[in-house]
Amino acid sequence: MKQSGLLAALALVLITNGIILAGVLHNRLGEPDARVELTERELRLEGHNRENSAVSLRLTLQRQHDDINGPFPWLERGKLEQLGFDCRTPPDAQDAGLRYDRALPRRVWLVLEYEGKAWQAWRSEAKRRLAELSRRGTEAGEGSRPRNFEAKRLRWESMAGSRLFAIDAGNDPASLRQRYPDRTHCIITPALVRIQLLRAHDQEPHRPARLAGYVQQLLTDSIQVPRDRRGVLTSLAASRQEYSFSGQSEKVFAPRYRVTLNYGKRHEPWVTAVQPLSPARSAAQGEEGATKK
Repeated sequence: MKQSGLLAALALVLITNGIILAGVLHNRLGEPDARVELTERELRLEGHNRENSAVSLRLTLQRQHDDINGPFPWLERGKLEQLGFDCRTPPDAQDAGLRYDRALPRRVWLVLEYEGKAWQAWRSEAKRRLAELSRRGTEAGEGSRPRNFEAKRLRWESMAGSRLFAIDAGNDPASLRQRYPDRTHCIITPALVRIQLLRAHDQEPHRPARLAGYVQQLLTDSIQVPRDRRGVLTSLAASRQEYSFSGQSEKVFAPRYRVTLNYGKRHEPWVTAVQPLSPARSAAQGEEGATKK
């Protein structure tokens, strides 16, 4: 009896592994849907310990705002309805808060753009905002702690933040690929999107209550690095890198590697190459990223 149970368990493991392997092979058949080169700014090393020799990278978006669950400008009511959200309850209705707070996220296809128009627009706005903060500080005659913090954060993000932006979403990846044909800068990946109610008192300056959306999760954001590609990363995994602006220092990390990432038929990513970046080259790329039009 025990032997038959063990055989059944072993068969289940083999079947499961076979299904997973078949999915991986199918994903990698033919030409990839996208092939992009990202750096440590967008692909950040996840936690590493001695007991686990695996190395994984976390795909990171530029959020465009401080709140991790803040609304995405293009995820307005019309887009949310296209994605299948029920938006019939008016935002100013008495039960709107209860209705939309309980709404479940939807699985959609998300378009991620690397170093494209969204990044250019973000950088231009950051430059404008920095100039405004500097002018206001000069007029006031002394620094303001909130203004100084915002200026430091903007400078940090310009030099070390992710240049990968979510710019669109849909229910059909093929249609999105037709709309965004650049396979070296535009990734199509599954994600969870949530709807949220922005109440009038939550907004500054005050606006009427409205519906918005945000990307709750990228469903393929944790990427395992194959054993034969780990060489550059293994030695770096043990050293802690400060991947977010803490407010304590303006110290900017320089990306230490570049990764070639392929997305296959199932829009699942895999690593095909990892190259080290010298400190001088990383600094030059950071300066270019902060000044390039």
